[in-house]
Amino acid sequence: MGRRLAFPFLGMALALWACGDNTGPGSATSQEQLEVQAAIDASGLADEDFGELGAVADFSVSAFNLGLNLSPATDTVRAPRVWGRRRGRPVRVVRDVVVTGDTARATISRSFQGAFFLRLGADSTAAATAKPLNETLVQRAVLVRVPRDSVVAGDSLKWQLVALSPQEYRATSEVDRTVRITRVTVSVNGQVKIDITDPQALYRVNNQVPRLALGDTVRVAAEVTNTTGGDNFPATFVYLHIDRADLTQRWRRERMLSTPNGAFVRTWVVRLGGRARFAVDALDAGTLTTATSDDYRANVWAVPFRIE
Repeated sequence: MGRRLAFPFLGMALALWACGDNTGPGSATSQEQLEVQAAIDASGLADEDFGELGAVADFSVSAFNLGLNLSPATDTVRAPRVWGRRRGRPVRVVRDVVVTGDTARATISRSFQGAFFLRLGADSTAAATAKPLNETLVQRAVLVRVPRDSVVAGDSLKWQLVALSPQEYRATSEVDRTVRITRVTVSVNGQVKIDITDPQALYRVNNQVPRLALGDTVRVAAEVTNTTGGDNFPATFVYLHIDRADLTQRWRRERMLSTPNGAFVRTWVVRLGGRARFAVDALDAGTLTTATSDDYRANVWAVPFRIE
């Protein structure tokens, strides 16, 4: 078994996770659940951040994509340049981990009660406003137990991640799930690498999670439905969040543009290596155009990948 990354702060992490956590109905002990969580977090494929805190510079060179708030003439609404999320710490964490022999199958959900904030009007004069954000992050994973005689000295991890799903951020309340991503397709240099229609589908880390190389051109296409209602056009704004598009490893956000067949598309070039995720972020237009209403309606799929 290959060498894995050491995780020297495991004890501290377990103490933090234990606060307010809830065990699921699975067969794993509480300690096994925390060990599984530690291995998922150490993989580099399941972080929660995607630059959601505040305004993020777009990474395209065109005026439209530089966030100058330009829209096609047919648009009746325009998204503000300044918007973001503050989820805070989860108010509920449920880990459903089933251990069978040396295999653990996990479904982990974290529920947040945060805020979605935006600044409407001229950036230099308008005050930021906020609205409630009640959202749950769900992800599945499969891990195998690390044999004792294979543990590298100084490595505290007891499990190795072998498969995981994308992360899905969805409204905690079912009635608020009116915006739904239904498909995300990732093509690299013109070849489809992964085609996701179920955000809870599992993908093997070694040969199904997309592997990219520096200089690759990545095309992300998303299909979205929106039953919120209203007369906004467009009804939905879709964005791509990525942190490997330049050497600063800064999270960037760019609006995905609609195609004649209704899909949303954005292309980017790999500039930095490592294990990471990108996020497709679909929001109802009302979420981005009203000041304080309780109308946050969104769906986010975060897709893992490896750059080698």
